[in-house]
Amino acid sequence: MYHGRMRPGNSYLTMVLVIFLLSLCPILSAGSEDTGVLVAAEGFSLDRSEVEEEAASKLKELDLENLRFPARMEMRRHDAMAEAMDKLAAQKLLSLEAESRGLSVDELTEKEIKALILPLTEEELEKLYELNKSHLEGTREEQLEQIRKYMAGQREKELRQKFVEQLSLKYRVKKLLPPVRFEVGASGHPGFGPEDAPITIVEFSDFGCPHCAKAGEELHRLYQEFEGKIRIVFRQYPLWMIHPQSPKAAEASLCAADQGKFWEMHNLLFAEQDRLDLEGLKDKAGRLDLDREEFDKCLSSGRHAGAVEQDLIDGSKAGVNGTPAFFINGRPFEGRFSYENIRGEVLDELEIIERNKTAAPVTSAP
Repeated sequence: MYHGRMRPGNSYLTMVLVIFLLSLCPILSAGSEDTGVLVAAEGFSLDRSEVEEEAASKLKELDLENLRFPARMEMRRHDAMAEAMDKLAAQKLLSLEAESRGLSVDELTEKEIKALILPLTEEELEKLYELNKSHLEGTREEQLEQIRKYMAGQREKELRQKFVEQLSLKYRVKKLLPPVRFEVGASGHPGFGPEDAPITIVEFSDFGCPHCAKAGEELHRLYQEFEGKIRIVFRQYPLWMIHPQSPKAAEASLCAADQGKFWEMHNLLFAEQDRLDLEGLKDKAGRLDLDREEFDKCLSSGRHAGAVEQDLIDGSKAGVNGTPAFFINGRPFEGRFSYENIRGEVLDELEIIERNKTAAPVTSAP
């Protein structure tokens, strides 16, 4: 038995801790004893199932957000590494070039970057002032000076980036940081293009999303340009909180797929996004000459609801939080979607594939 005397400070902390834990007992007890009733009152009560049903959409979105978290963190870590890599590489390039010219880095920067910064014209300055004066503080002259400094900084940044790009070509810089990739299943989902194409683009899309309709057109254009090198795979990601009719439209596309007409239904759904109600979906099935009895049975039974839900889960695990979302051989396409941007990513991926083909095999030491 310990006979030493407890110090007053420790005694006080122990007492506070005991009181705190005792104060939690009713809460802990309430949490552990699930009576099913969450609100009790004279004349009515609310049980847990009623409350969960009311909160279902928000709870589901929270569950998906939880699934997204690891992937989003992985992408942020990669972005941090890429930013640090570019910063260090730029510093090395400027040092190399300065040394080759017999200059200091500051002298090189002054000559090739700062000396080329063009001041704003009075017309440009006045236009920027009118657009931004409500967000700036101080007198008119102080606001104009803020604009001048900001735009000079932006132009210096652009000139620096352009100069570093020139130096990258001169010194044959190759950036070898591997891109982030996620396991995004493609087999068993609607797709077109060669099964053995070197590039598979998996699209997570929502039939109620206007941007998704435009993206589909651009993907088809990309497929035509890189014929034989790309396979396009479609997966469902209905944003039900924004487009409440999208989940059923997603099911309708898979019901049509059962009859071999996924892409025909896909095109109709995107062409008529204002008619995704149940009647509109059935009308589309009739116009596509589908077996209406089979289609209606499929749609009403929710036969493919589980598949749609699984796509939501798989997309969220890969970090999808909006549509359209694309994965190029597992690489998430981040940023503003445009034909030029996604085409650049495809070219970059083809370059990586080619580089891996020609890379010398690694052999172990004897």
